[in-house]
Amino acid sequence: MKKNKRSTIIKRFLLLLIFFIIVATTSVIFFYFSFSSKLKIEKKTQTQILTQALSDIVEYLHEIEKSSAMTEEQAKKLAINALKNARYENNGYFWINATNGDMIMHPFADETYGPNQMDLQDIKGNFFFREFLEKARDGGGWVEYYWPKPGETKAYKKIAYVVIFEEWEWIIGTGIYVDEMDASIFKTLLQTSGVISLLLLVFIVFIFFEARSLIKDLNELAIKDNLTGLYSKFFFNETIKIFLKRHKRNPQLFLTLFFLDLDHFKRINDTYGHAIGDMVLEKVGKILLDNTRSEDLCVRYGGEEFLIAGFFNTLEEVQNYAERIRSQIEGTNFLTRKYYFNATISIGIAAHDQENSIEKTIKTADKQLYIAKSNGRNRVEIDDSLKKKAF
Repeated sequence: MKKNKRSTIIKRFLLLLIFFIIVATTSVIFFYFSFSSKLKIEKKTQTQILTQALSDIVEYLHEIEKSSAMTEEQAKKLAINALKNARYENNGYFWINATNGDMIMHPFADETYGPNQMDLQDIKGNFFFREFLEKARDGGGWVEYYWPKPGETKAYKKIAYVVIFEEWEWIIGTGIYVDEMDASIFKTLLQTSGVISLLLLVFIVFIFFEARSLIKDLNELAIKDNLTGLYSKFFFNETIKIFLKRHKRNPQLFLTLFFLDLDHFKRINDTYGHAIGDMVLEKVGKILLDNTRSEDLCVRYGGEEFLIAGFFNTLEEVQNYAERIRSQIEGTNFLTRKYYFNATISIGIAAHDQENSIEKTIKTADKQLYIAKSNGRNRVEIDDSLKKKAF
């Protein structure tokens, strides 16, 4: 029964742990995609801001030109150099082309300067220069196309943000290579998710071992009395079923119940205090464990009451067993720094009859305990049912 309950508890815990892992994993995946979307938006926003910032530089130089501080050619040259040397992240750069399709400046594609790009198509057949013009004239926007990375000939998917500077008929743009953006986002998420996953793993391991410890403690509390080390009443109610099955298979054995109660225990508590009373109970529990057999069921039934269940072959065995326990307790000196005293115990005994319930047998043993108390305490009283079984 104990193993079955423990197994049930462990299974329930494992199911709870699996559920927790599923929820946590789902949360991490949701976090990944949610955070990934936010990072993509953030990167696009940063690119858009950078493009606008470079456009503001061009406008500033144009204002200088209008003040006659420099010529248009000088202003454009300064603007081209400024954009040509501007860099960000790995392959972030700016380019300029005219609204008629001519490439004015590209830091990594000098061979394209001059020729009209209006009919240029990428590997997917997109006329992306036309889209640049359309988006720019609409107030600025994003265009998706394929373009080689600096120093390479292979075209990669790219998204570019373009704006128009009407006074010079320039389209200013910059783009993000999608694979690099995804790799950067994945690295950021991997680092963040790695920390979260590590903390989650540590938490799961901690919870697992704490739960195992808790289950063990709960099992111990459920089957053992914390003070005396004897089995609990709950454990007795579960385990006595096994004794009843064995008795059914071997009816010739005496399934015997011993009901024990410390004499004048209230007086001990009142005279010496509850701490001393607990010490007495603890020591009596040890005496019972030392003087009972490993196969017996020795229980703290409640307060100063104890219950023992066991199988015996003869009435004499039962009597000797009970007398040994009674005399051991009577002969024990309870010593403290201030006090020296002895305690005694009364015992009522009954044999279980398969025609009756175990509850009735307990009541019969309890009745014999009452008789022992009435007859002067510190004695053993045996029910006639056991005496008759012996003959």
